[in-house]
Amino acid sequence: MKISINLFIFLIITSPLRAQVMGVDGDDKYDTCVIKSQSEVKRIQASKLMMTACKKLYKDNNAFLSDRDKKYNSCLIQNLQKVENSEAIKQIVSACERQSHL
Repeated sequence: MKISINLFIFLIITSPLRAQVMGVDGDDKYDTCVIKSQSEVKRIQASKLMMTACKKLYKDNNAFLSDRDKKYNSCLIQNLQKVENSEAIKQIVSACERQSHL
């Protein structure tokens, strides 16, 4: 019982700290990313890749996301919106992978 109370107190105390670390506006940034990236999307495959990128950048604990992963996901969001065929999607994903390693 004492463990449960201590855990409850710990969660109450750390919740505001987590919000400060993650950023209170993390949901706003995620929503903005989704709105901007999905507004002109042409292919479902591109949509899924961009949604995953938005999630990794703004929803998941991005404090542990490497600079390379941030560059890769940002590249996907910036370049996949108006792609109209699967081959172009593959080429953009490959290019983003190469650029993120620079």
